[in-house]
Parts: sequence; structure tokens; C-alpha cells
Amino acid sequence: MTSTARKHSLTDPFRIGDVWIPNRVLLAPLAGIGNWFVRLQARRHGAGLAVSAQRPNADAAVAYARFTADPATQRTVYAEGGGQPGHRSAWTDASVNASSSGFFADTLAALDAAYLRPRYDGVLGFQEAGGDLIHAWLRDGGDAETVLDELDARYRASLPDQDRAEV
Repeated sequence: MTSTARKHSLTDPFRIGDVWIPNRVLLAPLAGIGNWFVRLQARRHGAGLAVSAQRPNADAAVAYARFTADPATQRTVYAEGGGQPGHRSAWTDASVNASSSGFFADTLAALDAAYLRPRYDGVLGFQEAGGDLIHAWLRDGGDAETVLDELDARYRASLPDQDRAEV
């Protein structure tokens, strides 16, 4: 006997509690369960919010995720606590920008122009080394051209061999 049950598509929405998820593509690296590939993807692409695999109350986790993602929370408590808000309304908020010396408003155009995080094996090393270079320059001063040249050299060195000739 053949089952006539419909198979789900990756584009089908589903529900967790009373929260609807728009598709079936999720990444959930669970402690002690997720394999190295899942952990690598989470490390490479970031995690905006994490809930422990050991959490005792799914309803509280969903409520907290909603609270954290709420535009008002993003513009107030989240930004005031030093978090980098993900909601656009926080990036354009006058108060958030006043407390961050205009960081969000000044970098929003770059965010709008961006379309994808780099995805190659050397990008995390470059990001860390580049962050150290920029931090040292901001802290100690120095020649901006020298820092940019060093960033460029480290970027090129971070690329896979086949991509270096194209840069």
C-alpha cells in the first residue's frame, strides 16, 4: 500500500508554538548533537540569537526570542545594552545613533549594498586579523594608508589560491 500523504517542501511554512516560521530551512546546532559541519556553519554565518538545547520551557524561549526581535526592544534595551540591533528601525533611530556616535546611520548604506557574507575558509582569519589592525589603529593612531595596505595584503593572503589572481 502506498502512502498518499503529502511530502513537505522546504518552502512550506510551519509552526513552533504560536510562531509561524516562513520556511523549513533552519540551522540548529544542538549541544552534544550537532556535528562538526553544523557547528562550522553556525560559526561562519553567525547566530543572532541562541537558545540552549537544555532549556526547560519552549514557551519562555519563544517569548524571549519575540521580545529580543521586537523593534521597540531593538531600539531601546538591546541597543542600550551594547547589542548590535538587527532591526532596521534601530539603525535609523535618532537616539540609537546619538549614543553610538552615528555608527548605525553612517554604516547603513554599506549594509544596504551588501548581499552576502564572504564564504571561504580564510575569511574568519582575515576578519580577526583585520579587526586587530583596525582596533590598534583606532587605539594608537598611525598612518591610515599603511593600515589599508596591510588590510589589503592580509585579505589577498586569506583568499583561496584560485581567487588570488582575480583580485
